[in-house]
Amino acid sequence: MAIDRILGAKKGKSRTLSEDTDNEFMWLQIRKIIELVTYSAIASDLERYSALRAQTKGKVEADQKATKILNRLSGINPKFMPAPLGNMVRQPDGSKHFEGLEEAKQATLNGFTDLFNEASEHLHTPNPYGADAQTLEQTQREGSRARIVEAFQYLKTALWSHYKMGLEFKSGDDPKALDEFKGGYIVSFNKLAETGVVTMMLARRKDEVPYPLPPDNDAKGRR
Repeated sequence: MAIDRILGAKKGKSRTLSEDTDNEFMWLQIRKIIELVTYSAIASDLERYSALRAQTKGKVEADQKATKILNRLSGINPKFMPAPLGNMVRQPDGSKHFEGLEEAKQATLNGFTDLFNEASEHLHTPNPYGADAQTLEQTQREGSRARIVEAFQYLKTALWSHYKMGLEFKSGDDPKALDEFKGGYIVSFNKLAETGVVTMMLARRKDEVPYPLPPDNDAKGRR
């Protein structure tokens, strides 16, 4: 990953022009990660989210501000954020249970909103006419690298292996009216560093009819 390459550079060696521009580039990547996760969070509730936007003549394809999208999603699905799997524990019946992680290590609305806004502050030139603008900018620059490391670790922990749940929705229903959880997505970045591949599985409730396999298709990996 781009941030890993910059953080892994030899001490004192910049990947761009200077440490400051390295930091600005990494803040841009952090902001883009949040944007990508935000757009992905729509996928499991696309019909529901589309219906919500249609109420105010909005369109999914026109939405761009990550924080606004996240706030809308929070109003239609209490589990709209991706959740880290945590450690896996095999149950006596053979099923696998993922323990999750404590809230401080989870992707949350407040956590992502604050981090998105913080990244944005590092990407904009401050108004030079503000009181103590130069001092504030210098203070921000001095603490930038430490905050990047902290923020990037938070994102890795929350997203590296996670699941995302969607809600049932029928055309014509109120998008803000909650329904049963439907099948979700299980996402893993474990092979990203070596192969650039992100793996994803579609999960289902135990009471749902199993997904049919295509003819002559190997069933491995579909469980």
